[in-house]
Amino acid sequence: MFASAAAGAIAACSAVLLLGLAIHRPLARVPENVLKFVVGVLLSAFGVFWTGEALGVAWPGADLAVIALARVFLGAGCVTVVLKMLFLAGTVLALGCPVVLVLNTLRAARVRRQVDKGGDPI
Repeated sequence: MFASAAAGAIAACSAVLLLGLAIHRPLARVPENVLKFVVGVLLSAFGVFWTGEALGVAWPGADLAVIALARVFLGAGCVTVVLKMLFLAGTVLALGCPVVLVLNTLRAARVRRQVDKGGDPI
């Protein structure tokens, strides 16, 4: 029993090592933040799926539900990134978004407090 488990672990490690060597160069061209984003989406999707499995959740589509979870996390992440980019660019105020107006007001108050304390406004 132990020998077959050890052989399986060695085979899995060897496969991951060979795969890493094979895709090292193409992955080196992918920006680091994109890799972090994708890894975060996958970890979140698998984490929610396995937590549900541990709690006895009957997933619709069984194991394929992890793909739907990944799509949800990817969509939420992309929306968040776009909103953050718009927020930082200051263009959301032109869209008249009340939520962003409140967020910009809070940010301006925070910057004012930092300046009043003699700190850097950024």
